[in-house]
Amino acid sequence: MLREIGDSLLNEDSSILYKPALIDLSTGKARYYTYYNIDDMVSYVANGFVKMGLAVGSKIAILGVNSFEFLVSYVGARRAGLTPVLINYKLSNAQINEILIHSESLVILYDAEFRNKIPAGFKKCCINNYEFEQFIIRKPFEGSLSSDDIPAVILYTSGSTGTPKGVSISNKSRRWNIDALMNLGNRPIKCLSATPLYHNNGLSNIERSLMEGSTLLLLPKFDVELFSKVLNAHRVRFISGFPSMFAMLFDHPNLIPPKGFSNVTKITLATAPTSPALYRKITEVFKNASKITIKYGSTEAGAGVFGNHETLPTPPMSVGYPKPDYDYKLVNDVLHIRSPGTLSGYYKNSEATSDSLDEEGYYITKDKFTIDENGFYFFMGRADDMFVCGGENIYPSEVEEILEEHPAIVQAVVLGIDDTIKGMKPYAFVKTTNKYRDEAEIQKYFLDNAPAYMHPRKIWFVDDFPLTAVNKIDKNELITRAKTFIEQLEQQEG
Repeated sequence: MLREIGDSLLNEDSSILYKPALIDLSTGKARYYTYYNIDDMVSYVANGFVKMGLAVGSKIAILGVNSFEFLVSYVGARRAGLTPVLINYKLSNAQINEILIHSESLVILYDAEFRNKIPAGFKKCCINNYEFEQFIIRKPFEGSLSSDDIPAVILYTSGSTGTPKGVSISNKSRRWNIDALMNLGNRPIKCLSATPLYHNNGLSNIERSLMEGSTLLLLPKFDVELFSKVLNAHRVRFISGFPSMFAMLFDHPNLIPPKGFSNVTKITLATAPTSPALYRKITEVFKNASKITIKYGSTEAGAGVFGNHETLPTPPMSVGYPKPDYDYKLVNDVLHIRSPGTLSGYYKNSEATSDSLDEEGYYITKDKFTIDENGFYFFMGRADDMFVCGGENIYPSEVEEILEEHPAIVQAVVLGIDDTIKGMKPYAFVKTTNKYRDEAEIQKYFLDNAPAYMHPRKIWFVDDFPLTAVNKIDKNELITRAKTFIEQLEQQEG
């Protein structure tokens, strides 16, 4: 039987008791916690929930930055047989209120800095002041009340427009997913996570780390200067993060040591596409990283749905090879996937569930892939990102790759914008080195290297890209900007 995160974190090997499990950097200085410390506090939190009289299966919400208190609140809720509802603190007050009501959360645990986001009428407890000490009960908790009959966690996702959908993941599925991610056969290592715990990637990182006996350094939020400092000061060996985090690091070359980050031996990139140019830069700066993995996953399907071939190396830019315990199929190049770790459904949203799961129980990812002659998968982009310009299919990722081969372009984002004649036309935002701003030269470079129908009709320069709460580029914001700029151009020409 697979282990449950809500069960005791202490295995039969007593040597793990006093091993560092977590180095928490949320307060401005490092706080160290052993497996013994964490397991005790998880029990104290579970006792606090039981004291409140919450029935098994009740929903409790957590709103906060990455921290020791967030971690033990999450695991303590699981130990007490409750379902944590993890909320993105960058959502609006109205969205947070709607999620709390929709999820039927009975209690909300929160960071003090988000006090003004908590609506009236909810039981609440601040986890980083005296209230948390009053909430917990410092005594052992017998066993675990976690059950396969209740969701392990509800993660609200896809909230760029309107209210996010609540992905309900069963305890059985969660255990299976974490087991699939664990470093089986490898010795535990020191790893760094700056991805938010309310996101499946960040949550999976910390669950996997605790279950395999590693030491996790936890940043409260992503900050490029702190990220660089921690990599060196704590001799980090493994980084799991978003491509945008590395792009921001490379935009500040003064934060990179002359010999690169020599301690890092393994890097995992996830949650967003990685361009070939960025991948090459990562290999240059992290010279000793013998394993740089591009992972593909989602909240609905799991954090890492592809793996390694038994004998063949994974080609650069591939997300990997099919795993034996997953079922895969491509329908019009769109990946459909099924496994014991697939979501149970969207909480109280049968319409969204039926739209996302086909009649055979496959999750429809809406992401397009190609497969090479050896069976390795390559991510092409979102199916709904692809657009038609004058009868030609255009994938933004292909246009971005060509732009990013230009020596002055650090990063590019390509969008399809409605056009009355062509249907849609490509436009681009680019970030460049040394304030380079020669649009005509970039257009000529593109036309020399790609078909004319693919060329961006207008290129805008940015100092920084707007980001979502999980450090992905905010394409909705860029679309709004593009439409405004196009309107202004049309007025000038009219």
